[in-house]
Amino acid sequence: KTQTAHEAEKKKNKPLPLLRGRFPCVSGRGYTYTSSKMDATNAPQLIEYANKGVNFTPFTTRWIPCSPRFVCLGTNPRNKGAMGIYELKKGELKETTMVTTPAGLKCGTFGASFFEKRQLATGDYAGKLNIWDMSNLKKAVYSVKAH
Repeated sequence: KTQTAHEAEKKKNKPLPLLRGRFPCVSGRGYTYTSSKMDATNAPQLIEYANKGVNFTPFTTRWIPCSPRFVCLGTNPRNKGAMGIYELKKGELKETTMVTTPAGLKCGTFGASFFEKRQLATGDYAGKLNIWDMSNLKKAVYSVKAH
């Protein structure tokens, strides 16, 4: 029996069959069936060490290189940027610095400078790229309209 091109395409796109609580995964040849139950011993696990409530919407969190501190970037309810620096001390998080910027902060990285300098590059919703020195957050070291 010959198939038309339409029938062959229809057969190729037909849903994969399910077998008793298992779901199909397409492999190189045919079907490979995998159990629907996940083995938790092989999965990555997140363990909460400490938590802290904030009064802004956080978008990015980055560890400050070579220190027990991290910076959290986000936007407060008034659409201003929020940059909070937190320190992990004796199992608790303590806010050490909170800076407000004119526009909400969306992203940040320490990859734009050497680890020893600890300069944070941030991008905000106004399209500006700012570089901050972690030892003096009163004003950005460098600022440019990125887009």
